[in-house]
Amino acid sequence: EVMAERLGRNRSSVANQIRLLNLPVKVQHDLKVGQISVGHAKVLLGVKEPDLQNELLCSIVSHDWSVRELENELKRLTADRKPKKTAKKGVSEVTLEHFRSLESRASATLGRKVKFSPQAEGNGSITLEYFDSDDFEELLNLLCGEDFFTN
Repeated sequence: EVMAERLGRNRSSVANQIRLLNLPVKVQHDLKVGQISVGHAKVLLGVKEPDLQNELLCSIVSHDWSVRELENELKRLTADRKPKKTAKKGVSEVTLEHFRSLESRASATLGRKVKFSPQAEGNGSITLEYFDSDDFEELLNLLCGEDFFTN
């Protein structure tokens, strides 16, 4: 918070930048020299397997992928590695596929894992990953307003 004030930026922006320090040195280097963008780096943050992360990094650089192309490749690779989910009772496979696409986009945009759980009745739930207590507070401030913890 103090750093954000000194830099004249909001706390969430500074926290997102600091989160990039969790990336491997090679990814940080490629970000620093401009071979990948912050958007690419945020997507790579969500990849927990170092070998897959490195493979994707090489492909970004060699094929000059956009962030969207990276997201699509990651989605394709992870779909190949996981068994297909069966549709939940009353929720069509088309609807689940749409929600999976939205999860991927939301995860890339927010820099954190996002899970949507739609129900047949049109309701459902959203699960958002947070990384530490500061990130949790930041997330609540974004969702509930800056004065959430002062009331």
